[in-house]
Amino acid sequence: MELYYYTDFACPFCYVAYRRAAAFAEKTSAAMTPVFIEIHPEVPPQGCDRRLLLSDEQNREMTEFLSRLGAPYGIRPSLGDRLVNSEKALILRAWITLHRTELTAAYDAILYDAHSVRHLDIGRDSILQELLGTLELTDPIQNILRDSQARRIHECNRFQARQEHIRAVPSFRIGSRLLPGLQPEEKLLAAYEAEKAADETSGSPQI
Repeated sequence: MELYYYTDFACPFCYVAYRRAAAFAEKTSAAMTPVFIEIHPEVPPQGCDRRLLLSDEQNREMTEFLSRLGAPYGIRPSLGDRLVNSEKALILRAWITLHRTELTAAYDAILYDAHSVRHLDIGRDSILQELLGTLELTDPIQNILRDSQARRIHECNRFQARQEHIRAVPSFRIGSRLLPGLQPEEKLLAAYEAEKAADETSGSPQI
């Protein structure tokens, strides 16, 4: 059974989805694999003002909504004032999964928090280098960003998203079911149980 979700560090709703995916794994012993793609690939490398996308009132309302969504998980994600280009952060993650796998979970937690709680610009080299330093990684990020394997993983993630017709993050794939948007835990669990029952009925091997 395919279990994964599309996500991006630059999406505060993805921070909540990340915690919901963790809760799903605890309840089912079946972890969902994150597939990282940029929520806003059109954002310039230097970032831009979020007011180009949302008004101040919309920004305030969505931040209040995010606060309520994050409360059960002890987080207070919010939108912040700027849109950032997350491509470098995602390539760095691909490199870590290849070369320092044991740090992947810590990197994810640090990056979600850096963007959606601390409102750091995770598109800036200096910020990313500082965040890597908290993991005791001293490799220059410009060297990491040239890693062809890491870039290939990122391109494969983009291709997979296009194949799935993903229009937004977060989006979840549970077996044959694509669930777009931030899904409640009970809906994820119901989809999983339905797919598992269908697999058992058809005699398909369980994964």
